[in-house]
Amino acid sequence: MLAYIFWHWPYPHVDKTSYQHYLIDFHDALHAQKPAGFHYSTVFQVEHVPWIDTDGEVYEEWYVVTNFAAHQSAECDRSQFYIVK
Repeated sequence: MLAYIFWHWPYPHVDKTSYQHYLIDFHDALHAQKPAGFHYSTVFQVEHVPWIDTDGEVYEEWYVVTNFAAHQSAECDRSQFYIVK
């Protein structure tokens, strides 16, 4: 198994509530139509990550997959689902 973890934050002009809704909607859709090799995902809102220089909250996403190919499939689905600008 492979756990893929990454951090991100919204652009300053993006509404926090809308950003969170997009995240939740994406994870709900991913769980409803699981790609091959996908086990589960989750997202956390964290106040501060020491290696990221941003003033706002940061979101930490976890994807547990069978292998790297499964991760790539989920990441492609994710990038097509939402880009908030």
